[in-house]
Amino acid sequence: MATHKTFKSFSKAIFKASDDFVEYSSEVTRKASMAALSAAVRSTPVDKGVARSGWYTTLHEPVGKTVTEVEPVQAQETINKGVAVIETFKNEGSIYIANDISYIGYLNDGSSRQAPNGMTAFALSAARNVIKSSKMSRVQGR
Repeated sequence: MATHKTFKSFSKAIFKASDDFVEYSSEVTRKASMAALSAAVRSTPVDKGVARSGWYTTLHEPVGKTVTEVEPVQAQETINKGVAVIETFKNEGSIYIANDISYIGYLNDGSSRQAPNGMTAFALSAARNVIKSSKMSRVQGR
């Protein structure tokens, strides 16, 4: 009978560790997404603020629409809107950070002196740094 209790305790411990891992991976995903969003918004060149205000965040699937104009807002307001979405992520599906302003591709290709290397590489680097500094990188063997 002691063996049965031992396996039952072991099984509970494995399920608990699994739940903890899922929650931790969700937390790291949220933090990495927030870092990417912040980097993308803050590195977007500003003339009138339209492109910087055009960043948005969705869960599960991208919106995928071309936008020609948005009301310019402060960078932190754009980030706050995206963070509110990211905070609801529970490790199901994906987090999408996008900007569908019609000329965003030109800006990302370095057409502005304000961001000669674009924004997406900077955003991905910010996300990678969060992941590398987490325990997740050790779990994955990196």
